[in-house]
Order: sequence, then C-alpha cells, then structure tokens
Amino acid sequence: MNMNRLLKTIFQTGAYIMDDPGRAAAETSDRVRQGVYDLSDRLRGEDRTWQYVLTFAAGVGLGVGATLLMSDRGEGIRETLTDNFERASDRVRSRAQDFATGT
Repeated sequence: MNMNRLLKTIFQTGAYIMDDPGRAAAETSDRVRQGVYDLSDRLRGEDRTWQYVLTFAAGVGLGVGATLLMSDRGEGIRETLTDNFERASDRVRSRAQDFATGT
C-alpha cells in the first residue's frame, strides 16, 4: 500500500468516526466482539454464555461512555474526569516520592 492510499484511508476513517461516533463505536464493538466469540469457540468449544453477556455489557458501557465523552454535552464529564485523574496522579506521585525518600 503506498503512502497516499494509507493517508486517504486514515483520513476517511477519522471522518467516518467524527461523522457519527456512536454508530462507529457500536459497529467496531460488534466486529471485535464477534471476532472474540469466533476465536473463543474455535479454541475451546465451551459454553461461554456468561462471557458473551459480560462482553456485550462491557461493549455497551464503552460505547455509551465514548459517546458521552465525544458529545457536546460531555464537556462537564471530561472536566470532571480530568480533575479526578490529576488528583489521583498527584497522590500516586506523592506516595512514590515518599517511598523513594523513605518517609
């Protein structure tokens, strides 16, 4: 694949995702989930009903979360997550520094 085709594919994929992130996330989740199911069936041949249910629930949760974060209304959520992440990283950094200095 030459560089122009690769760049074109990347840009088209980005435009597709930006056009409707909920649909893109759902379709991607469906494809990944189906691939996991197929591989699991081939390798084990076991009843995986609960695994399918949990995988589906996780996919739905990730899709909903991604949609909320990408939507216009997700600004408050993004700010809250950023604040929480910064506080957690400050705590980890402080504890690591305490551990390194032996205090």
